Amino acid sequence: MLNNLFDKTKPINLIIFFLLFIIYYTNVFISTQSEPISLLYIVLEIFRFFVYVLFILILNFIIHKNNLTDKNYYAILVFISLFSLSTAGILSFKELLSSFFVLFFFRKIFNTYKVSDYKKLFFDLGLLLGIITMINPLFSLLFILIVIAFIIFAVNNIKTLLLSVMGFLSPIILSYTYLLVTDNIKLFHKIFDINLSISLDFHFSDNIYYILLIITSIGLILSMYIMSKKQYINNSHKNQWIIILASYIFSLLFVCIDQVDKELVISILFIPLAIIISNYIEIIKIKWLKEVILAIFILLPFIN
Repeated sequence: MLNNLFDKTKPINLIIFFLLFIIYYTNVFISTQSEPISLLYIVLEIFRFFVYVLFILILNFIIHKNNLTDKNYYAILVFISLFSLSTAGILSFKELLSSFFVLFFFRKIFNTYKVSDYKKLFFDLGLLLGIITMINPLFSLLFILIVIAFIIFAVNNIKTLLLSVMGFLSPIILSYTYLLVTDNIKLFHKIFDINLSISLDFHFSDNIYYILLIITSIGLILSMYIMSKKQYINNSHKNQWIIILASYIFSLLFVCIDQVDKELVISILFIPLAIIISNYIEIIKIKWLKEVILAIFILLPFIN
């Protein structure tokens, strides 16, 4: 029954997702709301809700456009469930902006396997990462994924990688020049005041912490299992899966950096994780097991 709701990309199923997300968001809002409720506050929260909906729709488009899963809503269900469970739904607007840029970054890097113009692609990747870095400089570490994509797809021309460096530095140099001219250079120094340290304090309840720990650990195992079972994955798609796995592992390490906004990074971590779990659900042959897994992800956000 549940499988019939999520294994086809029908408009009615999208409406069901919309209603489901309203329930999740309301639950998160009620459990975390601490400010006095006013008309302005309600309007801002409604606006924030539709921004999340836009984010999810774009993510769904990216997943299907790049054939990261079959034509179903498993990945979106998993993402929404984990996103709501971790209360990552209470992102600030600055964090939301960062999330959208990172989402577009993932779109570009997941699309590497079918692009012919590598010079434009790698420049765009660097440019997007440069913009993200101006919002949160620690995200500059994502440049490692660009280097991994460069190596995996055997782009032999080193000039292509240098274009990524140029794209990355462009918004940073422009920002520095603007702040220097306007005598606000201290703001630039403040943005890049980085203090790297490791922290595993995610500010979650013990139940949620252990659930997320188990699910993220299972994600690593499932990714290897999927690559061995999905025989139809050709070489280019295997390279794409290596990028997804690298993104997932990197996000796991990234979330341990103390200065990074935990909720922001966790929401980004859930993108490759949702893709991995979705592909596992697709290859399950036992119907009742598939139903149980879907039911678990539907109910997860209601755990306190």
